[in-house]
Amino acid sequence: MDSEIESLLESCQRLVQEQRYAEAIRGYLRVVELDPVHIRAYNNLGILHFQLGDAARAEEFFQKALELYFIHGIHYDERYALIKENLRKLRSMRQERSGSEARAALLREASAVLLPAERIVECAAGVVTLPLEDRTVESSAIVAATTHQVIVLAHGPLAAAHPRRLQRLAYGDIERVRVLSGIQRGTLALTADGVEHRVTSSQRSDLQAVATIIQEHIRRHPAPLQREQLQAQGEIAARMLKALQEMDIFTPEEIQEKMERFRLEDENRLDF
Repeated sequence: MDSEIESLLESCQRLVQEQRYAEAIRGYLRVVELDPVHIRAYNNLGILHFQLGDAARAEEFFQKALELYFIHGIHYDERYALIKENLRKLRSMRQERSGSEARAALLREASAVLLPAERIVECAAGVVTLPLEDRTVESSAIVAATTHQVIVLAHGPLAAAHPRRLQRLAYGDIERVRVLSGIQRGTLALTADGVEHRVTSSQRSDLQAVATIIQEHIRRHPAPLQREQLQAQGEIAARMLKALQEMDIFTPEEIQEKMERFRLEDENRLDF
């Protein structure tokens, strides 16, 4: 069997050099049929499918190669780092290429849930993590802040029938919004009804633009918990104003200045 695999690998390498990618794929599929733990063959299958324009299949083969390290307890080596980098580059390129397509798809699919006067204000392309029965997977996605709600729409074959493919979050239900900074990517984290929704993207400025719109809507239409906080802040301010007036040692202008400073300092403490 080893000699057959070696012969197949040599044949596949020659076919790749001749750019006969489809034939090379058939050869590598035969290799993994004979040796289901042949990591190099899975990596090469990923590269070849990408060369043929099938990015989804390429991602599946890269993921399969990485999973073999976990399943069989294989020591991480240079090839593991190479495959992981291939997967990262593939996802980055898919994200860049699918940005405009994702936005167009969002407009088409969201039209059924948008109100007559509703429109999309800001949106960003990225990825979301979807839970499956035995694992979690990353799927291309787009997050949009509309005039009435936040929409998170996942794309791809794995997301097509997923119950969390389309998430609609009313501004009044959003309790917290954050943009978390990573080394290469940023993450928009939204908490609504105690559940956190995350969209990760290399386009941090797009995420920040979406977050800014969400924050403005939350300030105008705060969630119940935030309404309670704002009410409490208003009561404190009223007591403070009364105390300052009773002291009778500040001019009206000084009192106004102190109240404005208190308002600004308190605003900066809001956890958005």
